Amino acid sequence: MMRQQASQNNELGSITAEFALTLPAIALVLSITLGATSLQLQRLELISLAASTSRALARGEKVEFVETLKSQFGSGFDIASDVSEDLICAKASKTATLGSLPGFSFVLAERECSRKPGL
Repeated sequence: MMRQQASQNNELGSITAEFALTLPAIALVLSITLGATSLQLQRLELISLAASTSRALARGEKVEFVETLKSQFGSGFDIASDVSEDLICAKASKTATLGSLPGFSFVLAERECSRKPGL
């Protein structure tokens, strides 16, 4: 009986130590997961901005209208356009970071195209 009680007393702090070791790892995984989700949401914004811009340029809208579209999506977005034979394409890009991991920055970019009218 004494042996069993002594054995239990030796293991009292082991669960606390294991929890203290795993908690930072769990926090890091959770942080990276939430950061990656945030990057995907920003990517969806880029897709929407590029598609709206390419459609506006294909319709012949003025540059001021495109700037208004850009301002509706917030700051930090860059837009470039190019014209091919029968398509007008817009490329939207933004530099993004994982919120909890400073120093890790990514350039997110999306390109969407629309047909020129009358083709």
